[in-house]
Amino acid sequence: MFRARRAQLGLWVVVVVSGAWLVARVSKLWFGGDDWLILLDRRVSPGPGQLGLFEPHNEHWSTVPILVFRAFDALFGVREYWPYVLLLVVVHLVIVVLLWHVMVRSAIDPWLALGMVAITAIPGPGFENLTNVWQVQLISPLAFGLGALLLLPERGPLGWRDGVASILLTIGMACSGLGITMLGIVALVALVRRGWRVALAVAALPAIAYAWWYVAYGSQQRDVTTLSYRAVPGFVWDGLTDAVGDVVRLRALGVVIVLAAFGWLVWQLTRRPIPRTLLFPAVLALGAVVSLTLTGWRRAAITEGALSRYAYITIVLVLPLVAAALDCAVRWLARGSFTKVVPIVTGVVLVVVVTAQVRIFSDYVDSIEESKRVEKAAFLTTAELMREGHQLLNDRPMFIYEPQVTAEKIAAMDRDGKLPSLRGLREDDRHTVLARLDLALLQVAIAGLTPNPAAVQLGDVHGATTAPAAGVPNCVLLDAPRGGATAQLLTKGRVAVGVQGDGPVAMRVERPDGSFPGKDVTGVLDPKADLVLNIGPLDGPRDGGAVLLTLPKGTTRVCGVS
Repeated sequence: MFRARRAQLGLWVVVVVSGAWLVARVSKLWFGGDDWLILLDRRVSPGPGQLGLFEPHNEHWSTVPILVFRAFDALFGVREYWPYVLLLVVVHLVIVVLLWHVMVRSAIDPWLALGMVAITAIPGPGFENLTNVWQVQLISPLAFGLGALLLLPERGPLGWRDGVASILLTIGMACSGLGITMLGIVALVALVRRGWRVALAVAALPAIAYAWWYVAYGSQQRDVTTLSYRAVPGFVWDGLTDAVGDVVRLRALGVVIVLAAFGWLVWQLTRRPIPRTLLFPAVLALGAVVSLTLTGWRRAAITEGALSRYAYITIVLVLPLVAAALDCAVRWLARGSFTKVVPIVTGVVLVVVVTAQVRIFSDYVDSIEESKRVEKAAFLTTAELMREGHQLLNDRPMFIYEPQVTAEKIAAMDRDGKLPSLRGLREDDRHTVLARLDLALLQVAIAGLTPNPAAVQLGDVHGATTAPAAGVPNCVLLDAPRGGATAQLLTKGRVAVGVQGDGPVAMRVERPDGSFPGKDVTGVLDPKADLVLNIGPLDGPRDGGAVLLTLPKGTTRVCGVS
Protein backbone atom coordinates (compact mmCIF):
# COMPACT_ATOMS: atom_id res chain seq x y z
CA MET A 1 0.00 0.00 0.00
CA PHE A 2 2.84 2.38 0.89
CA ARG A 3 4.51 1.59 -2.43
CA ALA A 4 1.31 2.42 -4.31
CA ARG A 5 0.94 5.73 -2.46
CA ARG A 6 4.48 6.79 -3.33
CA ALA A 7 3.89 5.82 -6.95
CA GLN A 8 0.65 7.79 -6.91
CA LEU A 9 2.57 10.83 -5.69
CA GLY A 10 4.89 10.32 -8.65
CA LEU A 11 1.83 10.14 -10.89
CA TRP A 12 0.67 13.57 -9.77
CA VAL A 13 4.13 14.96 -10.40
CA VAL A 14 3.97 13.56 -13.95
CA VAL A 15 0.48 15.02 -14.40
CA VAL A 16 1.42 18.51 -13.19
CA VAL A 17 4.70 18.71 -15.10
CA SER A 18 3.37 17.27 -18.37
CA GLY A 19 0.16 19.30 -18.11
CA ALA A 20 2.00 22.59 -17.63
CA TRP A 21 4.38 21.77 -20.47
CA LEU A 22 1.58 20.79 -22.84
CA VAL A 23 -0.48 23.91 -22.14
CA ALA A 24 2.54 26.17 -22.57
CA ARG A 25 3.67 24.42 -25.74
CA VAL A 26 0.32 24.04 -27.50
CA SER A 27 -1.09 27.45 -26.53
CA LYS A 28 1.31 29.00 -29.05
CA LEU A 29 -0.71 27.39 -31.86
CA TRP A 30 -4.07 28.45 -33.32
CA PHE A 31 -7.44 27.11 -34.37
CA GLY A 32 -7.78 25.14 -37.57
CA GLY A 33 -9.77 22.52 -39.45
CA ASP A 34 -12.74 21.17 -37.54
CA ASP A 35 -12.39 23.88 -34.87
CA TRP A 36 -13.82 26.37 -37.35
CA LEU A 37 -16.68 24.08 -38.35
CA ILE A 38 -17.85 24.12 -34.74
CA LEU A 39 -17.08 27.75 -33.92
CA LEU A 40 -18.53 29.21 -37.13
CA ASP A 41 -21.16 26.77 -38.38
CA ARG A 42 -22.70 25.22 -35.26
CA ARG A 43 -25.37 26.73 -33.05
CA VAL A 44 -27.67 25.40 -30.37
CA SER A 45 -30.52 25.51 -32.87
CA PRO A 46 -30.04 24.91 -36.61
CA GLY A 47 -30.62 27.75 -39.03
CA PRO A 48 -29.63 28.95 -42.51
CA GLY A 49 -26.07 27.77 -43.06
CA GLN A 50 -25.87 26.58 -39.46
CA LEU A 51 -26.11 23.09 -37.99
CA GLY A 52 -27.57 22.42 -34.55
CA LEU A 53 -26.56 20.29 -31.58
CA PHE A 54 -27.59 16.91 -32.89
CA GLU A 55 -26.61 16.81 -36.56
CA PRO A 56 -23.66 14.41 -37.04
CA HIS A 57 -20.12 15.68 -37.20
CA ASN A 58 -18.38 13.39 -39.70
CA GLU A 59 -20.75 10.59 -38.61
CA HIS A 60 -20.16 11.25 -34.88
CA TRP A 61 -22.79 12.18 -32.31
CA SER A 62 -21.01 15.18 -30.74
CA THR A 63 -23.65 17.10 -28.81
CA VAL A 64 -21.64 17.36 -25.57
CA PRO A 65 -18.43 18.86 -27.00
CA ILE A 66 -20.48 21.15 -29.26
CA LEU A 67 -22.22 22.53 -26.16
CA VAL A 68 -18.87 23.03 -24.45
CA PHE A 69 -17.44 24.83 -27.49
CA ARG A 70 -20.52 27.05 -27.73
CA ALA A 71 -20.01 27.99 -24.06
CA PHE A 72 -16.31 28.68 -24.62
CA ASP A 73 -17.15 30.75 -27.70
CA ALA A 74 -19.53 32.87 -25.63
CA LEU A 75 -16.92 33.33 -22.88
CA PHE A 76 -13.68 33.65 -24.84
CA GLY A 77 -14.50 33.88 -28.56
CA VAL A 78 -11.17 33.33 -30.28
CA ARG A 79 -9.48 36.07 -28.27
CA GLU A 80 -7.53 33.41 -26.42
CA TYR A 81 -6.50 29.93 -27.48
CA TRP A 82 -5.29 28.65 -24.12
CA PRO A 83 -8.73 27.96 -22.54
CA TYR A 84 -9.49 25.49 -25.32
CA VAL A 85 -6.04 23.95 -24.93
CA LEU A 86 -6.51 23.69 -21.18
CA LEU A 87 -9.80 21.82 -21.65
CA LEU A 88 -8.13 19.38 -24.04
CA VAL A 89 -5.12 18.81 -21.77
CA VAL A 90 -7.32 18.29 -18.69
CA VAL A 91 -9.34 15.59 -20.48
CA HIS A 92 -6.10 13.98 -21.67
CA LEU A 93 -4.61 13.97 -18.16
CA VAL A 94 -7.80 12.49 -16.72
CA ILE A 95 -7.25 9.61 -19.15
CA VAL A 96 -3.64 9.27 -17.95
CA VAL A 97 -4.69 9.14 -14.27
CA LEU A 98 -7.53 6.68 -14.88
CA LEU A 99 -5.23 4.50 -16.97
CA TRP A 100 -2.80 4.25 -14.04
CA HIS A 101 -5.64 3.19 -11.73
CA VAL A 102 -6.76 0.58 -14.28
CA MET A 103 -3.24 -0.87 -14.29
CA VAL A 104 -2.89 -0.87 -10.51
CA ARG A 105 -6.34 -2.45 -10.19
CA SER A 106 -4.99 -5.14 -12.55
CA ALA A 107 -2.19 -5.97 -10.06
CA ILE A 108 0.52 -4.31 -12.17
CA ASP A 109 3.37 -2.90 -10.09
CA PRO A 110 2.47 0.77 -9.31
CA TRP A 111 5.88 2.08 -10.36
CA LEU A 112 5.85 0.12 -13.58
CA ALA A 113 2.32 1.42 -14.20
CA LEU A 114 3.63 4.95 -13.61
CA GLY A 115 6.37 4.43 -16.19
CA MET A 116 3.88 3.08 -18.70
CA VAL A 117 1.35 5.92 -18.34
CA ALA A 118 4.19 8.44 -18.49
CA ILE A 119 4.58 7.26 -22.09
CA THR A 120 1.10 8.61 -22.80
CA ALA A 121 1.42 11.79 -20.72
CA ILE A 122 3.23 13.48 -23.62
CA PRO A 123 1.72 11.53 -26.51
CA GLY A 124 4.42 11.18 -29.17
CA PRO A 125 2.63 9.30 -31.98
CA GLY A 126 -0.70 10.69 -30.72
CA PHE A 127 0.35 14.33 -31.16
CA GLU A 128 -2.64 15.22 -33.33
CA ASN A 129 -5.07 14.72 -30.47
CA LEU A 130 -3.23 17.28 -28.32
CA THR A 131 -2.54 19.93 -30.96
CA ASN A 132 -6.05 20.34 -32.42
CA VAL A 133 -8.48 21.44 -29.75
CA TRP A 134 -11.58 19.89 -31.33
CA GLN A 135 -9.95 16.47 -30.83
CA VAL A 136 -11.35 16.69 -27.30
CA GLN A 137 -14.48 15.38 -29.01
CA LEU A 138 -12.67 12.21 -30.11
CA ILE A 139 -10.81 11.34 -26.90
CA SER A 140 -13.47 12.26 -24.30
CA PRO A 141 -15.17 8.82 -24.47
CA LEU A 142 -11.88 7.31 -23.25
CA ALA A 143 -12.11 9.38 -20.08
CA PHE A 144 -15.80 8.65 -19.52
CA GLY A 145 -15.38 4.97 -20.38
CA LEU A 146 -12.35 4.39 -18.12
CA GLY A 147 -14.18 6.22 -15.34
CA ALA A 148 -17.21 3.96 -15.79
CA LEU A 149 -14.96 0.90 -15.86
CA LEU A 150 -13.39 1.78 -12.51
CA LEU A 151 -16.77 2.63 -10.97
CA LEU A 152 -18.33 -0.78 -11.67
CA PRO A 153 -18.55 -2.95 -8.54
CA GLU A 154 -16.90 -6.34 -8.80
CA ARG A 155 -19.90 -8.17 -7.40
CA GLY A 156 -23.39 -7.69 -6.03
CA PRO A 157 -26.70 -6.39 -7.36
CA LEU A 158 -27.28 -3.14 -9.20
CA GLY A 159 -26.40 -0.04 -7.24
CA TRP A 160 -25.78 3.68 -7.57
CA ARG A 161 -22.29 3.12 -8.95
CA ASP A 162 -23.78 1.23 -11.87
CA GLY A 163 -26.14 4.13 -12.48
CA VAL A 164 -23.31 6.66 -12.51
CA ALA A 165 -21.31 4.41 -14.84
CA SER A 166 -24.29 4.25 -17.20
CA ILE A 167 -24.59 8.05 -17.20
CA LEU A 168 -20.88 8.44 -17.92
CA LEU A 169 -21.17 6.05 -20.85
CA THR A 170 -24.15 8.00 -22.20
CA ILE A 171 -22.18 11.24 -22.08
CA GLY A 172 -19.31 9.49 -23.83
CA MET A 173 -21.67 8.28 -26.56
CA ALA A 174 -22.69 11.91 -27.16
CA CYS A 175 -19.06 12.91 -27.74
CA SER A 176 -17.86 10.64 -30.56
CA GLY A 177 -18.20 7.19 -32.08
CA LEU A 178 -15.47 5.92 -29.75
CA GLY A 179 -18.21 5.85 -27.13
CA ILE A 180 -19.59 2.72 -28.82
CA THR A 181 -16.33 0.87 -28.20
CA MET A 182 -16.14 2.05 -24.59
CA LEU A 183 -19.74 0.94 -24.02
CA GLY A 184 -18.83 -2.51 -25.33
CA ILE A 185 -15.79 -2.68 -23.04
CA VAL A 186 -17.70 -1.75 -19.89
CA ALA A 187 -20.67 -3.99 -20.75
CA LEU A 188 -18.36 -6.96 -21.33
CA VAL A 189 -16.65 -6.45 -17.97
CA ALA A 190 -20.06 -6.27 -16.27
CA LEU A 191 -21.14 -9.43 -18.10
CA VAL A 192 -18.09 -11.43 -17.03
CA ARG A 193 -18.25 -10.29 -13.42
CA ARG A 194 -21.96 -10.10 -12.64
CA GLY A 195 -23.99 -11.66 -15.45
CA TRP A 196 -26.10 -10.54 -18.36
CA ARG A 197 -28.81 -8.77 -16.36
CA VAL A 198 -26.39 -6.29 -14.81
CA ALA A 199 -24.57 -5.84 -18.13
CA LEU A 200 -27.87 -5.13 -19.88
CA ALA A 201 -28.94 -2.68 -17.20
CA VAL A 202 -25.65 -0.75 -17.39
CA ALA A 203 -25.71 -0.64 -21.19
CA ALA A 204 -29.41 0.15 -21.63
CA LEU A 205 -29.40 3.94 -21.23
CA PRO A 206 -26.42 4.72 -23.51
CA ALA A 207 -27.59 2.17 -26.08
CA ILE A 208 -31.14 3.54 -26.21
CA ALA A 209 -29.86 7.13 -26.35
CA TYR A 210 -27.56 6.34 -29.24
CA ALA A 211 -30.28 4.39 -31.06
CA TRP A 212 -32.61 7.41 -30.76
CA TRP A 213 -29.94 9.76 -32.08
CA TYR A 214 -29.01 7.47 -34.95
CA VAL A 215 -32.62 7.04 -36.12
CA ALA A 216 -33.40 10.75 -35.74
CA TYR A 217 -30.16 12.24 -37.06
CA GLY A 218 -27.25 9.89 -37.71
CA SER A 219 -28.87 7.76 -40.38
CA GLN A 220 -29.53 10.84 -42.50
CA GLN A 221 -25.84 11.61 -43.13
CA ARG A 222 -24.10 10.08 -46.10
CA ASP A 223 -21.05 7.93 -45.47
CA VAL A 224 -17.78 9.87 -45.53
CA THR A 225 -16.39 7.37 -48.03
CA THR A 226 -17.07 3.94 -49.51
CA LEU A 227 -17.25 1.23 -46.86
CA SER A 228 -14.09 -0.90 -46.96
CA TYR A 229 -14.72 -4.41 -45.64
CA ARG A 230 -11.73 -6.07 -47.32
CA ALA A 231 -9.30 -3.45 -46.10
CA VAL A 232 -10.26 -3.88 -42.43
CA PRO A 233 -7.79 -6.68 -41.47
CA GLY A 234 -4.81 -4.79 -42.84
CA PHE A 235 -6.07 -1.56 -41.27
CA VAL A 236 -6.34 -3.21 -37.84
CA TRP A 237 -2.95 -4.94 -38.08
CA ASP A 238 -1.15 -1.81 -39.21
CA GLY A 239 -3.00 0.28 -36.63
CA LEU A 240 -1.86 -1.99 -33.78
CA THR A 241 1.73 -2.67 -34.80
CA ASP A 242 2.60 0.73 -36.26
CA ALA A 243 1.14 2.67 -33.33
CA VAL A 244 3.12 0.63 -30.81
CA GLY A 245 6.18 0.69 -33.07
CA ASP A 246 6.03 4.48 -33.35
CA VAL A 247 6.18 4.73 -29.56
CA VAL A 248 9.55 2.95 -29.53
CA ARG A 249 10.62 4.64 -32.80
CA LEU A 250 10.88 1.32 -34.65
CA ARG A 251 7.84 -0.18 -36.36
CA ALA A 252 9.43 -3.63 -36.69
CA LEU A 253 9.73 -3.72 -32.91
CA GLY A 254 6.04 -2.82 -32.72
CA VAL A 255 5.24 -6.11 -34.43
CA VAL A 256 7.32 -7.98 -31.83
CA ILE A 257 5.68 -6.18 -28.90
CA VAL A 258 2.14 -6.73 -30.19
CA LEU A 259 2.73 -10.42 -30.93
CA ALA A 260 4.41 -10.93 -27.55
CA ALA A 261 1.65 -9.14 -25.62
CA PHE A 262 -1.22 -10.92 -27.34
CA GLY A 263 0.67 -14.24 -27.20
CA TRP A 264 1.10 -13.78 -23.46
CA LEU A 265 -2.63 -13.01 -23.21
CA VAL A 266 -3.53 -16.26 -24.99
CA TRP A 267 -1.22 -18.17 -22.67
CA GLN A 268 -2.83 -16.59 -19.62
CA LEU A 269 -6.29 -17.47 -20.90
CA THR A 270 -5.30 -21.15 -20.99
CA ARG A 271 -4.57 -21.14 -17.26
CA ARG A 272 -7.15 -22.41 -14.78
CA PRO A 273 -8.43 -20.50 -13.05
CA ILE A 274 -7.97 -17.52 -15.32
CA PRO A 275 -6.43 -14.67 -13.27
CA ARG A 276 -9.14 -12.14 -12.39
CA THR A 277 -6.60 -9.33 -12.74
CA LEU A 278 -6.39 -10.11 -16.46
CA LEU A 279 -9.90 -8.83 -17.16
CA PHE A 280 -9.20 -5.11 -17.64
CA PRO A 281 -6.09 -5.50 -19.86
CA ALA A 282 -7.74 -8.20 -21.97
CA VAL A 283 -11.01 -6.35 -22.55
CA LEU A 284 -9.29 -3.03 -23.26
CA ALA A 285 -6.98 -4.70 -25.80
CA LEU A 286 -10.05 -6.23 -27.42
CA GLY A 287 -11.51 -2.72 -27.45
CA ALA A 288 -8.49 -1.50 -29.41
CA VAL A 289 -9.16 -4.14 -32.05
CA VAL A 290 -12.87 -3.25 -32.15
CA SER A 291 -12.13 0.49 -32.40
CA LEU A 292 -9.75 -0.04 -35.31
CA THR A 293 -12.23 -2.40 -36.98
CA LEU A 294 -15.07 0.12 -36.80
CA THR A 295 -12.78 2.91 -37.98
CA GLY A 296 -11.34 0.83 -40.83
CA TRP A 297 -14.80 -0.20 -41.94
CA ARG A 298 -15.65 3.45 -42.62
CA ARG A 299 -12.25 5.06 -43.18
CA ALA A 300 -9.79 2.51 -44.61
CA ALA A 301 -10.26 3.86 -48.14
CA ILE A 302 -9.11 7.36 -47.18
CA THR A 303 -6.72 6.94 -44.25
CA GLU A 304 -4.48 4.51 -42.37
CA GLY A 305 -4.75 2.83 -39.00
CA ALA A 306 -1.52 4.35 -37.69
CA LEU A 307 -2.73 7.92 -38.25
CA SER A 308 -1.90 9.98 -35.17
CA ARG A 309 -5.50 10.44 -34.00
CA TYR A 310 -6.11 6.68 -34.07
CA ALA A 311 -2.65 5.79 -32.71
CA TYR A 312 -3.48 7.73 -29.53
CA ILE A 313 -6.59 5.62 -28.92
CA THR A 314 -4.82 2.37 -29.77
CA ILE A 315 -1.93 3.07 -27.41
CA VAL A 316 -4.24 3.94 -24.50
CA LEU A 317 -6.28 0.77 -24.95
CA VAL A 318 -3.36 -1.61 -25.60
CA LEU A 319 -0.97 -0.24 -22.98
CA PRO A 320 -2.52 -2.08 -19.99
CA LEU A 321 -1.99 -5.41 -21.75
CA VAL A 322 1.61 -4.54 -22.63
CA ALA A 323 2.16 -3.40 -19.03
CA ALA A 324 0.66 -6.62 -17.64
CA ALA A 325 2.88 -8.77 -19.87
CA LEU A 326 5.94 -6.68 -19.01
CA ASP A 327 5.14 -6.84 -15.31
CA CYS A 328 4.95 -10.64 -15.53
CA ALA A 329 8.28 -10.75 -17.39
CA VAL A 330 9.98 -8.42 -14.91
CA ARG A 331 8.77 -10.45 -11.93
CA TRP A 332 10.02 -13.66 -13.52
CA LEU A 333 13.40 -12.25 -14.57
CA ALA A 334 13.94 -10.46 -11.26
CA ARG A 335 14.39 -13.74 -9.41
CA GLY A 336 17.76 -14.62 -7.95
CA SER A 337 20.75 -12.76 -9.37
CA PHE A 338 18.54 -10.51 -11.50
CA THR A 339 16.62 -9.11 -8.52
CA LYS A 340 18.17 -5.63 -8.67
CA VAL A 341 19.23 -5.48 -12.31
CA VAL A 342 15.91 -6.03 -14.09
CA PRO A 343 13.92 -3.21 -12.39
CA ILE A 344 16.77 -0.78 -13.05
CA VAL A 345 17.06 -1.75 -16.72
CA THR A 346 13.27 -1.56 -17.10
CA GLY A 347 13.25 1.90 -15.55
CA VAL A 348 16.03 3.14 -17.83
CA VAL A 349 14.23 1.81 -20.92
CA LEU A 350 11.01 3.54 -19.87
CA VAL A 351 12.83 6.83 -19.30
CA VAL A 352 14.34 6.58 -22.80
CA VAL A 353 10.91 5.85 -24.32
CA VAL A 354 9.26 8.72 -22.42
CA THR A 355 12.01 11.08 -23.57
CA ALA A 356 11.40 9.95 -27.14
CA GLN A 357 7.70 10.84 -26.80
CA VAL A 358 8.57 14.36 -25.69
CA ARG A 359 10.93 14.72 -28.64
CA ILE A 360 8.35 13.46 -31.16
CA PHE A 361 5.70 15.80 -29.81
CA SER A 362 8.00 18.81 -29.61
CA ASP A 363 9.33 18.25 -33.13
CA TYR A 364 5.78 18.12 -34.49
CA VAL A 365 4.80 21.35 -32.74
CA ASP A 366 7.94 23.00 -34.11
CA SER A 367 7.01 21.85 -37.62
CA ILE A 368 3.56 23.46 -37.57
CA GLU A 369 4.15 26.49 -35.36
CA GLU A 370 5.04 28.88 -38.19
CA SER A 371 2.15 27.76 -40.40
CA LYS A 372 -0.24 28.24 -37.48
CA ARG A 373 1.19 31.72 -36.91
CA VAL A 374 0.62 32.55 -40.58
CA GLU A 375 -2.99 31.31 -40.47
CA LYS A 376 -3.71 33.30 -37.31
CA ALA A 377 -2.22 36.39 -38.93
CA ALA A 378 -4.28 35.74 -42.08
CA PHE A 379 -7.44 35.52 -40.00
CA LEU A 380 -6.75 38.77 -38.15
CA THR A 381 -5.46 40.61 -41.23
CA THR A 382 -8.70 39.75 -43.00
CA ALA A 383 -10.58 41.40 -40.13
CA GLU A 384 -8.35 44.46 -40.58
CA LEU A 385 -9.06 44.60 -44.32
CA MET A 386 -12.79 44.29 -43.69
CA ARG A 387 -12.63 47.15 -41.19
CA GLU A 388 -10.92 49.24 -43.86
CA GLY A 389 -13.63 48.44 -46.40
CA HIS A 390 -11.04 46.89 -48.72
CA GLN A 391 -12.45 45.51 -51.97
CA LEU A 392 -12.02 41.71 -52.05
CA LEU A 393 -12.10 39.49 -55.12
CA ASN A 394 -12.29 36.29 -53.07
CA ASP A 395 -13.96 35.49 -49.76
CA ARG A 396 -11.79 32.71 -48.30
CA PRO A 397 -8.54 33.87 -46.73
CA MET A 398 -7.53 30.68 -44.92
CA PHE A 399 -5.83 27.49 -45.93
CA ILE A 400 -7.39 25.58 -48.82
CA TYR A 401 -8.81 22.93 -46.45
CA GLU A 402 -10.72 25.54 -44.44
CA PRO A 403 -13.23 26.92 -46.96
CA GLN A 404 -15.77 27.35 -44.15
CA VAL A 405 -13.79 30.39 -42.93
CA THR A 406 -14.96 33.40 -44.94
CA ALA A 407 -14.17 37.09 -44.75
CA GLU A 408 -17.77 37.87 -43.83
CA LYS A 409 -17.76 35.39 -40.93
CA ILE A 410 -14.49 36.87 -39.68
CA ALA A 411 -15.99 40.34 -39.86
CA ALA A 412 -19.04 39.14 -37.90
CA MET A 413 -16.80 37.77 -35.13
CA ASP A 414 -14.92 41.08 -35.12
CA ARG A 415 -18.17 43.01 -34.70
CA ASP A 416 -19.12 40.71 -31.82
CA GLY A 417 -15.83 41.42 -30.05
CA LYS A 418 -14.60 37.83 -30.30
CA LEU A 419 -11.20 38.52 -31.89
CA PRO A 420 -7.89 39.34 -30.23
CA SER A 421 -6.21 42.69 -30.79
CA LEU A 422 -5.32 43.51 -34.39
CA ARG A 423 -2.28 45.50 -33.37
CA GLY A 424 1.18 44.49 -34.53
CA LEU A 425 0.14 42.65 -37.70
CA ARG A 426 3.08 42.18 -40.05
CA GLU A 427 3.22 43.57 -43.58
CA ASP A 428 4.30 40.26 -45.11
CA ASP A 429 1.24 38.59 -43.54
CA ARG A 430 -0.93 41.31 -45.04
CA HIS A 431 0.60 40.53 -48.44
CA THR A 432 -0.20 36.83 -47.90
CA VAL A 433 -3.87 37.67 -47.38
CA LEU A 434 -3.93 40.09 -50.30
CA ALA A 435 -2.67 37.30 -52.56
CA ARG A 436 -5.41 34.98 -51.32
CA LEU A 437 -8.20 37.55 -51.53
CA ASP A 438 -7.14 39.93 -54.33
CA LEU A 439 -5.51 37.65 -56.91
CA ALA A 440 -7.84 35.46 -58.95
CA LEU A 441 -6.68 33.44 -61.98
CA LEU A 442 -9.88 32.83 -63.93
CA GLN A 443 -11.13 32.28 -67.47
CA VAL A 444 -12.68 35.75 -67.58
CA ALA A 445 -12.15 39.16 -66.05
CA ILE A 446 -14.15 40.00 -62.96
CA ALA A 447 -16.72 42.76 -63.43
CA GLY A 448 -15.11 46.15 -62.95
CA LEU A 449 -11.60 44.97 -63.86
CA THR A 450 -10.28 45.55 -67.37
CA PRO A 451 -6.87 45.40 -69.07
CA ASN A 452 -4.93 48.64 -68.63
CA PRO A 453 -1.31 48.43 -69.82
CA ALA A 454 -0.57 51.84 -68.34
CA ALA A 455 -1.38 50.45 -64.88
CA VAL A 456 0.93 47.39 -65.10
CA GLN A 457 4.64 47.49 -65.74
CA LEU A 458 6.91 44.50 -66.19
CA GLY A 459 9.52 44.70 -63.43
CA ASP A 460 12.48 42.46 -62.67
CA VAL A 461 12.66 39.16 -64.56
CA HIS A 462 14.95 36.35 -63.36
CA GLY A 463 15.66 33.06 -65.12
CA ALA A 464 13.72 33.90 -68.27
CA THR A 465 14.26 35.91 -71.44
CA THR A 466 11.75 38.48 -72.62
CA ALA A 467 10.54 39.40 -76.09
CA PRO A 468 7.53 41.28 -77.50
CA ALA A 469 4.74 39.02 -78.73
CA ALA A 470 4.61 39.44 -82.52
CA GLY A 471 1.38 40.98 -83.74
CA VAL A 472 -0.13 41.28 -80.26
CA PRO A 473 0.20 44.72 -78.69
CA ASN A 474 1.07 45.12 -74.99
CA CYS A 475 2.02 41.45 -74.70
CA VAL A 476 5.38 40.00 -73.72
CA LEU A 477 6.77 36.47 -74.05
CA LEU A 478 8.69 35.08 -71.09
CA ASP A 479 10.78 32.08 -72.10
CA ALA A 480 11.98 30.00 -69.13
CA PRO A 481 14.37 27.10 -69.89
CA ARG A 482 13.36 25.54 -66.56
CA GLY A 483 10.68 26.01 -63.95
CA GLY A 484 11.20 28.55 -61.19
CA ALA A 485 11.86 31.66 -63.29
CA THR A 486 10.18 34.80 -61.92
CA ALA A 487 8.64 37.93 -63.40
CA GLN A 488 7.45 40.91 -61.39
CA LEU A 489 4.38 42.97 -62.29
CA LEU A 490 4.44 46.47 -60.81
CA THR A 491 0.87 47.63 -60.28
CA LYS A 492 -1.50 49.34 -57.89
CA GLY A 493 -4.12 46.79 -58.88
CA ARG A 494 -7.74 47.11 -59.98
CA VAL A 495 -6.73 45.61 -63.33
CA ALA A 496 -6.90 42.42 -65.40
CA VAL A 497 -3.83 40.81 -66.98
CA GLY A 498 -3.99 38.08 -69.65
CA VAL A 499 -1.78 35.02 -69.04
CA GLN A 500 -1.15 31.96 -71.18
CA GLY A 501 1.36 29.17 -70.50
CA ASP A 502 1.69 25.49 -69.73
CA GLY A 503 1.90 24.31 -66.15
CA PRO A 504 1.68 25.49 -62.55
CA VAL A 505 2.23 29.15 -61.72
CA ALA A 506 2.74 30.69 -58.28
CA MET A 507 1.75 34.25 -57.43
CA ARG A 508 2.52 36.43 -54.44
CA VAL A 509 2.25 40.06 -53.37
CA GLU A 510 5.34 42.00 -52.32
CA ARG A 511 6.86 45.45 -52.43
CA PRO A 512 8.45 46.57 -55.74
CA ASP A 513 11.91 46.09 -54.22
CA GLY A 514 11.01 42.47 -53.37
CA SER A 515 10.78 43.08 -49.63
CA PHE A 516 8.03 41.79 -47.32
CA PRO A 517 7.02 38.92 -49.64
CA GLY A 518 3.80 37.15 -48.73
CA LYS A 519 3.08 33.46 -49.17
CA ASP A 520 2.34 32.12 -52.65
CA VAL A 521 -1.03 31.23 -54.08
CA THR A 522 -1.02 28.83 -57.00
CA GLY A 523 -2.82 28.19 -60.25
CA VAL A 524 -2.38 26.20 -63.45
CA LEU A 525 -1.88 27.77 -66.88
CA ASP A 526 -3.47 26.15 -69.92
CA PRO A 527 -1.57 26.34 -73.24
CA LYS A 528 -4.88 26.16 -75.11
CA ALA A 529 -6.70 28.88 -73.19
CA ASP A 530 -6.14 32.54 -72.36
CA LEU A 531 -6.61 33.01 -68.63
CA VAL A 532 -7.06 36.28 -66.81
CA LEU A 533 -5.14 37.24 -63.68
CA ASN A 534 -7.54 39.54 -61.86
CA ILE A 535 -5.69 41.86 -59.48
CA GLY A 536 -7.64 43.69 -56.80
CA PRO A 537 -6.58 46.97 -55.18
CA LEU A 538 -2.92 47.06 -54.11
CA ASP A 539 -2.77 50.84 -53.72
CA GLY A 540 -2.59 51.16 -49.94
CA PRO A 541 0.67 52.11 -48.17
CA ARG A 542 1.03 48.52 -46.88
CA ASP A 543 -0.49 46.74 -49.90
CA GLY A 544 2.76 45.86 -51.65
CA GLY A 545 2.39 47.30 -55.11
CA ALA A 546 3.87 44.33 -56.96
CA VAL A 547 2.86 40.79 -57.95
CA LEU A 548 5.61 38.21 -58.42
CA LEU A 549 4.88 35.35 -60.84
CA THR A 550 6.87 32.12 -60.55
CA LEU A 551 6.66 30.67 -64.06
CA PRO A 552 6.47 27.13 -65.42
CA LYS A 553 9.04 25.80 -67.85
CA GLY A 554 8.54 27.01 -71.42
CA THR A 555 7.00 30.15 -72.84
CA THR A 556 4.48 32.18 -70.89
CA ARG A 557 2.65 35.06 -72.56
CA VAL A 558 1.58 38.00 -70.41
CA CYS A 559 -0.73 40.61 -71.95
CA GLY A 560 -1.89 44.00 -70.75
CA VAL A 561 1.52 45.17 -69.52
CA SER A 562 3.85 47.97 -70.55
